[in-house]
Amino acid sequence: MKISAYTRLIKMLSMRKNGCQMILKASDQAHLPGPILLVDLKGNIVQELLSFEQDILVANISFSPSQQWVAYLLSGGEYHGYIAPFHDYGSIEVIAVGGQVSPYRITQGIGVWDFAWAPDSTRLAFGDFDHQGIPQLYLYQLEGNERLQLTRFAEAQVNIHSIAWSPDGQRIAFAYEPVETEPPYGTHNTDLIIISLETGIVSSVLDDQLFLVDQLWWQDATTLVVMGYPGGYSPPLLDTQSERLFWVDVGTGQITDTLVSKNAPG
Repeated sequence: MKISAYTRLIKMLSMRKNGCQMILKASDQAHLPGPILLVDLKGNIVQELLSFEQDILVANISFSPSQQWVAYLLSGGEYHGYIAPFHDYGSIEVIAVGGQVSPYRITQGIGVWDFAWAPDSTRLAFGDFDHQGIPQLYLYQLEGNERLQLTRFAEAQVNIHSIAWSPDGQRIAFAYEPVETEPPYGTHNTDLIIISLETGIVSSVLDDQLFLVDQLWWQDATTLVVMGYPGGYSPPLLDTQSERLFWVDVGTGQITDTLVSKNAPG
C-alpha cells in the first residue's frame, strides 16, 4: 500500500538512521484519527506502527539508537505555562519495529513531557510525577521492566525537559525549569542538572546563568552544548536574535564559549 492512499499527510515525525525510512502520521479523512506509519522513500508503507480510536497528540517519537524500538509521547488536555507550555498529561509507550510486540506503556504517572534513549538502546530516561505529584527523573530498563527513580526533588511546579545522555551512557543532563503560569514571567532561571548513574550524584550546573533552555547536546564526554537564553533575560516575547549557544565544561560547570544567534553566519 502507498502513502498516497491517505489524502491528508500531517507531518513527518522521525527519520530512520539509514535515511531510507521515516515515520509519518497520516489520515484519509480530516475528521478521523490517523495511524503512525513507517514508510520508505518511495511512499510504500512498511509497517503500521500505531493506530488510535480517537485523535491524539503524538508530541514526540524517536527510534532507539539500535533502530529496533520506537518510543513515543502521547499527550493531551490543555496547555499550561507561558514561556515553555506543556499539556495536562503525557505518557510514554514503546513498540518494536518489524515485530509482533504490542505497544506497552512504561510510565506510571501522567507527568511526562520529555524522554531520551540511552546509547545502548536498553534504557529510557524520562521525567514523571512521583507519588506526591512532584516531577522527578526516572530510568526505565526495557529488559526486566524495571523503573528506577533517580532524583528526589521537592519542588512541584517544575518541568523536566531537554534530556540528553552522555556518549558513554554514564551521565544524564536535563533542564530543570520552574513553571510560570502567572505574571511576572521570566523571574526564575532554568537550572542545568547532571546526574551520574555510576555514583548517583546529582549536580546543578550554571546556577542563575540561564533563563531558558531550548535544547542541549553532549559534544563529547566533557562538554555540553546548550541552546537558550542567558539569565536575566525576560522580555514580553522571546527575541530569537538574542538566543545563544553555550559551551559548558561539565567538570567545572563553567561556560567556555558562547555564540549569539544574531552573530551566527547567515
